[in-house]
Amino acid sequence: MQDMKYVEQRLDRLYAELAELKRHVIIHWPAERARNRRAWKDLMDASAAISSLWTGPGAVDEIRAQREK
Repeated sequence: MQDMKYVEQRLDRLYAELAELKRHVIIHWPAERARNRRAWKDLMDASAAISSLWTGPGAVDEIRAQREK
């Protein structure tokens, strides 16, 4: 059982690292840097606004539930 917990934690870290890499690529893409930064900022602002209103299950809990199906 601990092996599965380790795998789950490792997957969570990998997802976080991939998201960070994606953010880095979006922000630093040379041809459209200003537009990409503005788009990323708008996305983060929208995400914060939506998160503050959300009353359902957390994202991690929902993803885990979907994996179990």
